Amino acid sequence: MYQGWEVLSKTVECYQRSIVRQGAKRQGGLWFLVLALLLLGMPVRGAQAQLQGGVTFPVGTATLVGHDGRQHDLTVELALTPEQRMQGLMYRTSLQEGRGMLFDFGETLVVRMWMKNTLIPLDMVFFAPDGRVVGLVRQAQPGDLTPVGPAEPVRAVLELPGGQVDKWGITVGDRLTQPSLTLAKP
Repeated sequence: MYQGWEVLSKTVECYQRSIVRQGAKRQGGLWFLVLALLLLGMPVRGAQAQLQGGVTFPVGTATLVGHDGRQHDLTVELALTPEQRMQGLMYRTSLQEGRGMLFDFGETLVVRMWMKNTLIPLDMVFFAPDGRVVGLVRQAQPGDLTPVGPAEPVRAVLELPGGQVDKWGITVGDRLTQPSLTLAKP
């Protein structure tokens, strides 16, 4: 980004010199400056799309069923591919209550999550293949590179807005139901 501003500075400097030295027509010089600014903006837009990954996520529904029988319905973005799982909730500035991202690894693995390039606090709920909650991380802090997760293998992880786990009273042993996710039945 700093290089872009240096380029802009040099462009303006060259523009000013060309007017003084060559007596350039004002209109032609302005078009040059406008063109330079447009070209300068192109890499910035490309970098922003690259930062956000340009990754799209399918949307589904999920229900967390508590030990007390209460159900919490969610709208979830599904992170099913390696690209989607890598992108996750990076660069998001908000996540509404009742929404989340469900990472399905397609197999049972020991999973560690981190908060690299994540701008909002998140709760993480880790699920066994049968949909049972086996681990919780509360209020993971933005930008924290510490890997977190349970010692046992999991099939999926649900990221929620920070504080949602406590607000809903989610505990180890609660269950996830998700029609579009092929978690093994207990």
